[in-house]
Amino acid sequence: MHQITGLMKDKKLEFRVASLPNADKPMLWLYGMMAEMERDFISKRTKEALASAKARGVKLGGARPNQKARHEAVKKDADDRAKTVEPVIKAMRDSGNTWDQIAKHMNKLSIPTARGGKWHGKTVLNVHQRLS
Repeated sequence: MHQITGLMKDKKLEFRVASLPNADKPMLWLYGMMAEMERDFISKRTKEALASAKARGVKLGGARPNQKARHEAVKKDADDRAKTVEPVIKAMRDSGNTWDQIAKHMNKLSIPTARGGKWHGKTVLNVHQRLS
């Protein structure tokens, strides 16, 4: 609300809202206050619902035991993918290339990342750290 009020006070700006093009400043201020109140209501309801679930013994947050197999499979896939590019990274790093230079080279060779994207220095470093 503070930010909206500051914008509405700025004499250099003509403040308009796309969904309410004819609303004047008092109307916009009122809608802003209502939105802020609703945000507070949602927060309160969410906190109450989480507290109620916790009181019933529902485990909130954290890894779920039934997801462990999936997480292990994702980790194994990432490790396997890292091993396929290990020779390129190791050879270039041993030759004194930077992480960015290795990334550019791997992009030139059209070697996709695990998610099919482009390589960046940080991506190469992450793979190197996974292999270490």
